[in-house]
Amino acid sequence: MFAKPEGGGRDLETIAQLTLDVEQLQPYFHVETFPERSPLVVVAPALSEQGAKLQKFGRPVVFKTREEAVESGGPYFEFKEIAVESGRATVRFEYPPEGIRGEIELAQTEASWKVVAARLVER
Repeated sequence: MFAKPEGGGRDLETIAQLTLDVEQLQPYFHVETFPERSPLVVVAPALSEQGAKLQKFGRPVVFKTREEAVESGGPYFEFKEIAVESGRATVRFEYPPEGIRGEIELAQTEASWKVVAARLVER
């Protein structure tokens, strides 16, 4: 489920980028140990369809469908839900290579979005 925020696709892109960059998630990418994790493969059809430009590890992410990501056998990051309402956003995601599930809460300030809470769970 991806709800388009009042600010449109640009806000959705910003929310997604802030999620990828949240401090608590960084130790799980291990790109220095597993270079095949760069560029990051992202499963998020709504972001891909709107032409979102996300970056990770200094490179553009590669969007794939969930089926393509699973079939490739490689690592991927999946946005499960981005819900936006009244200046607040909740993002749910999974990073299967590390068995991570998480939820990020964001709040809209006057000119931007900021992360207000992040919870990660290892399976």
